[in-house]
Amino acid sequence: MNPVLGTAVGSDTFLKKLQHQRTFEELPAMELHSGDELRDDDDFGQPIRIRNPEGLGMNVPNESTSFKDKETVLSEIGSTFSEIEVIDVGAQETIAMPLDKFLDKFFGLVPSTTPLNCLSLEVTNTKMGARVQSPRFVRSLEWKKKLDEKSSSHADVRKYLILSMENSYTDFHVDFGGSSVWYHVMKGAKTFYFIAPTAKNLSLFERWQRLQNQREIFFGDMVDKCYKLELEQRETVIIPTGWIHGVLTTACSVVYGGNFLNSLNIPLQIK
Repeated sequence: MNPVLGTAVGSDTFLKKLQHQRTFEELPAMELHSGDELRDDDDFGQPIRIRNPEGLGMNVPNESTSFKDKETVLSEIGSTFSEIEVIDVGAQETIAMPLDKFLDKFFGLVPSTTPLNCLSLEVTNTKMGARVQSPRFVRSLEWKKKLDEKSSSHADVRKYLILSMENSYTDFHVDFGGSSVWYHVMKGAKTFYFIAPTAKNLSLFERWQRLQNQREIFFGDMVDKCYKLELEQRETVIIPTGWIHGVLTTACSVVYGGNFLNSLNIPLQIK
């Protein structure tokens, strides 16, 4: 298949084609009806989808206590963030924006000319973060970090609040530092486009990243298999190291998540 789209990733035309003119196989993930079914010794070579959070041993603030309006969010996060980085989806560019201005647009108080996607709100050291606890499965696997108390360079990556307007699209990527990641959709819906981390696919991914016309090429067209996983409200997915994925927000969403390293994915983490 010729991978050139003829339109830019993130544009309205691209999003319409992605949702209505393309077909994908469903991701053959481990799928569980509830967190009670997830065991610490389960295989972690493929994404794990959990339909119901009950039994996951996870805590996330609910909408009424942490996200009912702009003022609630600001009080939960405090003054940690005065300015944040958001992705202008139409341009696929990262821009700086005051947090309160972004929330005005996110809550529809002020119109936005393009979908905005905030992926960088790390809330560990906030009132909100104190009430977020990753799934027990994640806590049982993650490496505990021994930090030099004198170091000021450490940045937490354990607890993220991800705020995405409808039709936000994040292009294909691998999570940083060889880390695995968990996502819980508190509100809204997401569609993940997954590509397995085979040696061939990772080599193609490196090649795609170097292309000058990268934004006009849908990476899923360069590989043999690109799978789809539709994650609905109150569902959780745990993604192991190296899985290449793009993400489309199909309904304005609030997601809690975090990154972690573990002993089951050491070879890929090093690679």
